[in-house]
Amino acid sequence: MKVIKPENFLNKSGFSFENLICKLLYEEYGESFKQTKYTNDGGKDFESVSTLLTHQKTWAECKKYSSALSYNDITKTLLMAFVEKVNKVLIFSYSPVNRRFYRNIAEYKYRTKVEVEIYDDEKLEKLLLKYKDKEWFSDYILLEKSIHYDTNILLPEISNISCIYNLSPKLRTNNNKVFINMYELFPLDVLLINQTGTIQNVQIDYSEFKECSYFELLNAEIARNNYCQEISISQHTSVIIRLYLRAIKYEKSYKVPDIYVNNKTYHIRKKMYTTWLAQTDLIGESYKKIKNVILQNVQSAQKLNFILIEGSTGTGKSNLLLEIFQSAHQYDNKSFYCDIDKKKISIKLFCQEIFAFFTQLPFFKNTKKSIAHLNKSKTLAFKLGAQILYEQDFNCSKNIEDIAKCIFWFLQKEKYLLIIDNIQKYDSLSIKLIMELIRLSSGHTCLSTILLSINTDFLIKGTKAEELKDLLHLLCSRKVNQYHSYSLAGFDDKMAEEYIHKCLNIAHGDKRKYKKVTNKIIRSIGCNPLILQNYLIYLYNNEILDPEKSFFILNNLSKFFETDGTNYIISDYFIKELDELLLEKTEKNNLTQSYFDLTGLFTIVKEVSRSIVEKISENRDIIDLLLKHGIIIYSAESNTYLFRHIEIKHYYQQKYQLQYLDIAKILLTLNKSVFRKNYIEAIFLLEFESEEISEDDLNLISKEILRSNIDCDNLEKIYTRVLILFFQGLGENAEFNLKVMKEICDNSTRVLGIDKALIFQDKIEKIIQEYPEKYMPFSDSVIEILKEYLRHLMNVRRIHDALDISSQLEDLSIYIISSKEKAYYLNELYKMNILCLYKINNTELALKSVQDLIDNSNSPINLAECYMFLGNIYYRTSLRYTNSSVIVLNWNNSYEIIKALKVDFHNLSTDKQAILLNVCIKHLLADLLQKAVPDNKELQFLSELLNCTNMPYFEIKIRHLFILCQLLLNKSYDFLLSPLEYAEECLDILSVDYGNKTLYSTTLFFLAEICKEKKDYPKMYSYYLNFYSIFSSYYFNDGDIDNDNYLLIEMIISLRKYKRKYPQTFNFNIMNNVPSTDLYQKLKEIYYMTDQDFELFYKTMSPISLFNNPELESNYPLI
Repeated sequence: MKVIKPENFLNKSGFSFENLICKLLYEEYGESFKQTKYTNDGGKDFESVSTLLTHQKTWAECKKYSSALSYNDITKTLLMAFVEKVNKVLIFSYSPVNRRFYRNIAEYKYRTKVEVEIYDDEKLEKLLLKYKDKEWFSDYILLEKSIHYDTNILLPEISNISCIYNLSPKLRTNNNKVFINMYELFPLDVLLINQTGTIQNVQIDYSEFKECSYFELLNAEIARNNYCQEISISQHTSVIIRLYLRAIKYEKSYKVPDIYVNNKTYHIRKKMYTTWLAQTDLIGESYKKIKNVILQNVQSAQKLNFILIEGSTGTGKSNLLLEIFQSAHQYDNKSFYCDIDKKKISIKLFCQEIFAFFTQLPFFKNTKKSIAHLNKSKTLAFKLGAQILYEQDFNCSKNIEDIAKCIFWFLQKEKYLLIIDNIQKYDSLSIKLIMELIRLSSGHTCLSTILLSINTDFLIKGTKAEELKDLLHLLCSRKVNQYHSYSLAGFDDKMAEEYIHKCLNIAHGDKRKYKKVTNKIIRSIGCNPLILQNYLIYLYNNEILDPEKSFFILNNLSKFFETDGTNYIISDYFIKELDELLLEKTEKNNLTQSYFDLTGLFTIVKEVSRSIVEKISENRDIIDLLLKHGIIIYSAESNTYLFRHIEIKHYYQQKYQLQYLDIAKILLTLNKSVFRKNYIEAIFLLEFESEEISEDDLNLISKEILRSNIDCDNLEKIYTRVLILFFQGLGENAEFNLKVMKEICDNSTRVLGIDKALIFQDKIEKIIQEYPEKYMPFSDSVIEILKEYLRHLMNVRRIHDALDISSQLEDLSIYIISSKEKAYYLNELYKMNILCLYKINNTELALKSVQDLIDNSNSPINLAECYMFLGNIYYRTSLRYTNSSVIVLNWNNSYEIIKALKVDFHNLSTDKQAILLNVCIKHLLADLLQKAVPDNKELQFLSELLNCTNMPYFEIKIRHLFILCQLLLNKSYDFLLSPLEYAEECLDILSVDYGNKTLYSTTLFFLAEICKEKKDYPKMYSYYLNFYSIFSSYYFNDGDIDNDNYLLIEMIISLRKYKRKYPQTFNFNIMNNVPSTDLYQKLKEIYYMTDQDFELFYKTMSPISLFNNPELESNYPLI
């Protein structure tokens, strides 16, 4: 909508939109509509209350979607409207309808005779603005006072003609381009809508199509009437006219000729482009002769004619059928082309396609519909068609005779051409149905024709398809006027040359110039039309062929002659056809296993030596067969075989994806040194086999793991299998096993992420527990693994598991000989323990643990850290409200210890630098809690720490804390950059992974706070929303809301406080399936408080809050 924007709606809910449409209906149609219940059932929203008096049912449906409305969104309403005999359906959509909507509606109206009116997007907007001066309008929509808009929606004549493209699935659309294939029929639908209250007589002039040299209009009726048409359109209705076109001359782009409606010109905006010229009209006199004879047979049919076209793969059967189908539009035949894109076609699917065409009943996908609702006066054929289309459990196999009689009845009513391609794909019941039609055809008058094609390459002996072919051959010899059979052999050299010239659009005078080129193509590829087509597409895709004005040129002759004519791009369909053909041939010669082994092997190994291929195949015939049909090629240079093209490899990989175990067995029979990496993968593809893997195999794979030389696709499977083997006791060298397990920990964290890494670490911990006597002598390695495990457990908040691992690590301290190392080790462990304890709100035990650390501390830095911990526990738990003086005391104690040390910061470890920085920050915050101002020496001390260069991770965290200080003090310092620059720099460094989620979300929080200080409220809102999304998804979904929730509380307070300055409604449901936690409900409660309640809440929130300080906006939280 141009004028009425989303923000103009006072209430954005769907229910409010329905109430608005209710008012609009009364104004526009002058009658009352009854509103249905507020449900999400997808049914009607209104129905007219005057039904009993006028017997005219009118329904209305409202849709307020942000995206385009599709036909599927209203399918249920349309189906029920048809069932309940509704006369008119009104559709009101806030968003525009998608591009196929009008075509589907037109077909629905034609089939059901139900009138449908659509008001969408700007059309609905114009209708609404027509009543903008009504009192009810301002209750729903608030417009600016300076709006000027043309509300003249009803024009005196037809108000709109839209061209809707009903493109085949093969055609691609890109922006405003429509791609078509040369010589291929495509429909163009023209929709005429009469929005006036009277019947309109319309004259349509298609004369430009008659003069057009590059497009052919195939509508016989329009051509007979000298390219003119006259129709009448009832009031408030629409008519769809389908034109059948095809491009007959190559151009880079086509402008569709204009249409004149009542002498008014209508342009079709979209240009048409050819994909390229590999699709041509029929080449060769033999094909054209067969086509003309078949069309004559179709025209002269007096009984139900049957025509059979047979040939091998790629000889042009489908192309010939398509030509006949397109040409039939120029006569009086109604044509139906049945070519279902499935490997096997069932009787039910076949019957649904045919009856959907004959009955024109509305077919709603995924909708069950009982026949009981249909009009009982319909004929038997329509009733049977409805059963086939709508009843899920209808058994076609028990009703074949009735189905055949109904189809024959339809074929007798009018002149039809029924085309069925690739009859060998249809099941035996479908072919039995066709044979029943043959039986019915004798002795009855019928002007229709059934045209069949069969691929002889895939015709299996003893099947119904072969029986049908033999039957038709027999009938052709007896009844020559009713049954016909034609065989296609493909191109000869002359026809192939003509095809290439036609594809390249080469003029007659240039043919000699390209003689050498065409000869090379034919010599390399042969004369099969399908293979020729694929090869020319390969040349085109590799920029050897280039479009130039109205023809194609070879712009790189040297590159062309370098190609061997074998590595061309081929379609999946063509490979599938080849595969099925080879399977048939290998079954006959008992070579199926060798065929599977060879093609399976090539999916894993790029090139296989000649000796190995011959060892696997055992029979030279299978190699010759694969070479002959272009599946593999031989490289004399390396003496190896390989797939002919990457597309072939992809096809077989997809085909064998559930049969890799057999391919693995092949590799296991070969020389391990040849396929070292592939051999490892092969072993693990046997994961679920009963046979055991040897110790040598396990050592080989373990070495590959240490080299990080495992393919990522199989990484998880291989790691899992190795750990299972370790758990089973395999792997005699315990020290080596621990190195492998450490590599699995590190690499899985890096490649697969923390969640998958933890699965492996859980298994490793169980292995160590299962074999303590084996692994404990190598305690250093065990400690390293468990420490990493502990860190990961804390990062994902598996706190109780972390405490268990911490306990195990404490037990392992007996293996540490040096007392100094043991003290440091235990000190670090206790700190982790404390962190775990107050994460799970075990404050009492946490405080006791800190006190024990203070009593046993042998280092001033560790002692300072203990005091800082003690202050943190009070600050981050409920004790903060009653013990604020204790917080200040402990943080200041830690600072005094550090200040007295006078250490050289640059010579300290990263961990100790981080401790000092944390202590300094906590001291500054202690001052702030006392409303004191830090002196310059303290700030300079902090500045020196921040300038240390060897703090890659902790520097980021401390910078956040310093930003926090600056926000609290609302001052800037010359020795640091601005807070915003620091924060954005930190944000660039961080990534949202398992270790940084809290830190990342907190950065976003601080950025929002900075923007608030700068009064940049849109940016503030954006940062808050991102912070809420990351923070809440991490915490809500874990169900572990701890004391960090004050960040969210502070955010909501800020948003509520500045709600008037930036009145953007906050989206609480940014995540899917947000649980109704207490915190979540608390956030919503604060945000939606009245001004009076919020003012009271704002003043009394926290005993140590800084709200009462006029210089400080908020009690900013601490990391």
